This record gives sequence, C-alpha cells and structure tokens, in this order.
Amino acid sequence: MSDKAFLLATGKINPENKHLLPEYSAKTSELMMKGGGKMVSVFMVEEAIFGDNIPQTLAVLEFPDAESIKKVVDSEEYKAGISTREKCFMELNYFVGKKQ
Repeated sequence: MSDKAFLLATGKINPENKHLLPEYSAKTSELMMKGGGKMVSVFMVEEAIFGDNIPQTLAVLEFPDAESIKKVVDSEEYKAGISTREKCFMELNYFVGKKQ
C-alpha cells in the first residue's frame, strides 16, 4: 500500500490583492517542491453545479506522505509568507487526502 498523500488546496482570491498571487504562488510552489511535493494540477472553478461554499481555485499536489505536507506547512519558510497569503486570499483551505 502506498503512503502517498495529496495536498488539496481550495481558495477564494481577494480581488483587491490578486496582483500578489503570482509571486505568492511561485514562492509557495517552490517550498512545496523542496518539501517533496509534485504539482498534479491547478484548477480555476468556472461554474457551480451544486453546493454553497464554492472555491475559485483548487490545487492538487502529490507528496510522499502526509508528514511531508505537514513539515512544509510548519516550516519557518512557509510561515514567513502567511501575511502575503492572508492578503491574497479571502479564504484558503488545505486538506490531506489519499487515493482510494
């Protein structure tokens, strides 16, 4: 059985600060890759078919295991970008998932 874990990130972009998003995303992606992550895909949600709390973005990253994800998010390098993250997003959620 594989220990691979996936970081599932959903977000709602702050339109007032969307100009900060490319730089924030590049830095965060670099940290995720450094921590063993591999980008699977990024999606922009175009239409809601069902549900009330619909994100604008969805990113899926693959990691060797859940602990690798937690190490990145708990790192000082990652924490240094929190103030920018809070400006970029009105809402951001991280979930750890496994393929079934």
